[in-house]
Amino acid sequence: MRDLWVALVLLCGVALAADGVAGEAGGVPEGVPKGIYTASARGYKGPVTVRVGVKKGRIVFVKVVKHREDRARNSLSVIPRRIVQKQSTEVDAVTRATITSNAIMRAAREALASAIRKPAEGVPDGVYYGTAKGYVGPVKVGLRVKDGRFVAVKVVEHRENRVRGSTATIPQRIVQQQKVEVDAVTGATITSKAIISAVRRALDKAKAEAAEKP
Repeated sequence: MRDLWVALVLLCGVALAADGVAGEAGGVPEGVPKGIYTASARGYKGPVTVRVGVKKGRIVFVKVVKHREDRARNSLSVIPRRIVQKQSTEVDAVTRATITSNAIMRAAREALASAIRKPAEGVPDGVYYGTAKGYVGPVKVGLRVKDGRFVAVKVVEHRENRVRGSTATIPQRIVQQQKVEVDAVTGATITSKAIISAVRRALDKAKAEAAEKP
């Protein structure tokens, strides 16, 4: 009986070890095609935008392309290098630059996740429109869908006067991250949320129309 128990423990250990090799935590999700993916995460001073390159199921490069960090130390180069070396978005943070380090890791993880996300799955290809109240008045947005993914988002009508780039940045983030709920632009929260709400309504309308079809 004791020999049998030992054998079972050893078998479990081998199985767990094999799982660890095949599915390293924070690695490239299954099904991610070759490509370059971008996402952002909140850092110490603001959004940290990261670009990740994938080829044959492996991370081939990670690069911080935009940030406003002023206490990053060498994390902007060290963390991307560690991610590629370990083939994981979960690596050791740089001492005294933990917030920035974690932001880079989160952004890289989100970039990889966006590659296989299909927020409009089941919705026919096409352009859908939605409107929401902004800071001054209605904000109208067009959402283009193809193969269950967002391929374009555009603000087509608005009267906002404090946009701070949100009319371009929010649509870009939504397409990059393949999700509706993205971070607002600092100083243009109301307009940002209006764009997000308009996209959500466009998507909800598209899903409702798809559900009504036989």
